[in-house]
Amino acid sequence: MQRPTPVTVFGILNIVFAAFGVLGVVAALAMPSLPFLRNAPEMAILFENPVYVEWLRISAIVGVGFAIALVTLGIGLLTMKPWARAGTIIYAICALVFAIAGQAVNLTYVLPTMMEQASRAGGPQAAGAIGGAIGGAFGGIMPLAYPILLLIFMTRPQTVAAFRPRAPDQPPPLPRQGW
Repeated sequence: MQRPTPVTVFGILNIVFAAFGVLGVVAALAMPSLPFLRNAPEMAILFENPVYVEWLRISAIVGVGFAIALVTLGIGLLTMKPWARAGTIIYAICALVFAIAGQAVNLTYVLPTMMEQASRAGGPQAAGAIGGAIGGAFGGIMPLAYPILLLIFMTRPQTVAAFRPRAPDQPPPLPRQGW
């Protein structure tokens, strides 16, 4: 059986998303040291929050792990390794849990801080803080899409069948014994 199209697509997407994940980790680690972000009042409040700073560190570590997993699993899917399908399902579940945890951190620590900042500020700063808070709340939903799609396509009967071990068409010939 040849490789199903969704397996090829997700194999390539895993590798592409791994590259984006590495870029995201670099950006997250660089954020606190960028002067224009450090001096922005709405960002300074977040960087003063020890829970948020710790979440950034945890996210960076997990992000690197996810990127390594995605590259490995992407190559495995493209080469039709059964462990890659199982690993992709495990990755999708872990990514969903982590995305939900990230949303909980945003709703618990970031959103209230941004709304507090908006209530103290006026004019464009208040609008920016409110927009950032709303965008962050809805933006937290986006990381759920890819893992959900992975779960859907990796558990479809056609995909499961493609990764099922096959019996050889014919057994190898027995060696001839000459008398």
